[in-house]
Amino acid sequence: MTDAPTPRWTSPVQLADKFKKHGRRLGIRDIQAYMANSLDTVRRGVRFTYEDRFTSEPRVGYFDPMTGRFTAVTEDDTQIVNHFRVREGYVRDLPASDYA
Repeated sequence: MTDAPTPRWTSPVQLADKFKKHGRRLGIRDIQAYMANSLDTVRRGVRFTYEDRFTSEPRVGYFDPMTGRFTAVTEDDTQIVNHFRVREGYVRDLPASDYA
């Protein structure tokens, strides 16, 4: 993201919940490192769009194929909604994904 603002987590509660759920699988031991890891994925990852499979809301995704890290962001690129590790097929198979 060059000129766009840096996205932030939607809330401290959501950040803590997602860290608890996904942090260990990413090999991350604290919430600050998890937050930094999600932002690093936004900076390094391949940007694509898709629909959230639970809410059908339009989303922006960032996927780093070298690490398998995936960060989900709101459509306007301002709020991070999730961050975890997946296989490349996962992002390709998301509803309405334009990941190439």
